[in-house]
Amino acid sequence: MDIMDNSSVEMDLVEGFCEETRLSKMKEDILSVMASVLNYLTVSSYDYYYTQYHQECRNEMNAVYDNGTSSITVESCKHFYECLKRLESVTDTDDPDYYEYRRKMRRFIISLASFRK
Repeated sequence: MDIMDNSSVEMDLVEGFCEETRLSKMKEDILSVMASVLNYLTVSSYDYYYTQYHQECRNEMNAVYDNGTSSITVESCKHFYECLKRLESVTDTDDPDYYEYRRKMRRFIISLASFRK
């Protein structure tokens, strides 16, 4: 009975470690996409159309990214994504990369939400 208890504890530890490793990798991937989004916005935004509202959205996106992996949560990714959508009216969206970044952010939000807390 003790052997079974120990092996189940070990399995739980291994599964927990693997999940943490996957989550850590995912957060790094999310930051990479966020960096790509921010770079894209720097090049493809119509800054002269920015209002205070647009500037606040951009600042909030920068803040999420600047806080690094420790700040990556479902909520922070949703907020980043919502800000990206709000900036659409002042962004050149003809580039397919724009829509690829949006799809990746949505997938990351879904994937993050599936991790057990």
